[in-house]
Amino acid sequence: MNALVNLQYAKLLTEKDHQLLPPLLAATLANVARFDTWRIAIVDTDCDVSVIDFRNNLRTDNSEHGVDLSADMIPEVAHKAIGDGFYNSQELAPRGLQRTEYYEQSLKHGLVLTDHAGYVAKVDEENTICISFSRSDHYSMFTEAENDKFRAISPLILHALRLIWKAWSADPKNTIELRARTARTRLDAALQSFGFTTLTPRERDVAQLLVSGHSAKAIARVLDIGPGTARNHIKHIYLKLGLSSRSELFSRYVKELMLCQTA
Repeated sequence: MNALVNLQYAKLLTEKDHQLLPPLLAATLANVARFDTWRIAIVDTDCDVSVIDFRNNLRTDNSEHGVDLSADMIPEVAHKAIGDGFYNSQELAPRGLQRTEYYEQSLKHGLVLTDHAGYVAKVDEENTICISFSRSDHYSMFTEAENDKFRAISPLILHALRLIWKAWSADPKNTIELRARTARTRLDAALQSFGFTTLTPRERDVAQLLVSGHSAKAIARVLDIGPGTARNHIKHIYLKLGLSSRSELFSRYVKELMLCQTA
């Protein structure tokens, strides 16, 4: 490992200002090989992405956190739990980077990519932290030697990513966000599994709207069906589940939610 990487990593480990950890990590990687843009993000099991930090040195439209970069392959690797470590573009896009949706998304925002790579580190049962970085047409692709260096420092980078996660998740406002996201995940899971083995797909749609507080008329409007059809679906739902009222339906849903919470 070269001296510059060692020095930068030492700075990363001793930095007290947690907001400086992401750029210090990027600087450590840049001492292996230069790149134009990078993004550090948390990916949960629902594939919700929370961007911790983002830079684009080219100052294109792609410089804002809110830009749609949902096709980035690194968060996809994180979501699929393929494994911790370094991934280069040949592994991420075997058919070629230019044939990926991510390339097309970046192009729309003024960034012409020649290469893309990143690291993935699982931090708990729900969340994975990752850093992805790209080269524009100002550079050629990362060389085999550069990719080998990125792999060689994987243990250091994964440790640094977990330091960033630890600092980020300790922030009260981020803890609240994580709890809210977990709560939404459980609610969604309960709704999706509610009556799964008994109801038809359309009846499950109606049941989900019922427990969300919609009336028969509102359900008809949301699902673009007639009010009479909505009422028939509700009647079949009650019959199949052995229920006689919305309150009983809601009680059944609460039991499903409690099962999801203890799963």
